[in-house]
Amino acid sequence: MDIKAAILSSTTKKIKKVEVPEWGTPVFMRTMTAGERDAWELAWLDKQGKGGVANFRSVFLVKCLCDENGTRLFADNEVEQLAAQDSKVVNRLFEIAREQNGLTSDQVDELAKN
Repeated sequence: MDIKAAILSSTTKKIKKVEVPEWGTPVFMRTMTAGERDAWELAWLDKQGKGGVANFRSVFLVKCLCDENGTRLFADNEVEQLAAQDSKVVNRLFEIAREQNGLTSDQVDELAKN
């Protein structure tokens, strides 16, 4: 197998089971694709000085919450539904997703500065 084929056939997405007692069910958290991550960061940077990105935690989470097979639970147009959930739960899940996707708190702070 050549290098390009090896890269493109890689299934390195990591899926983690997360207990959510408030929802009465566990969820699974996946790593985003590079394109999903770039789109999230671009949306954040594009909104700097314009009030920021509404529901940025929920926007991030809809790209990460999945079932045990890695299939996303929420579509991009369902952010508002997730944003309507308890902020403590959403923030806890955001922190897990942030860590799993290699987004450090320093990077979040840096995005907030731009």
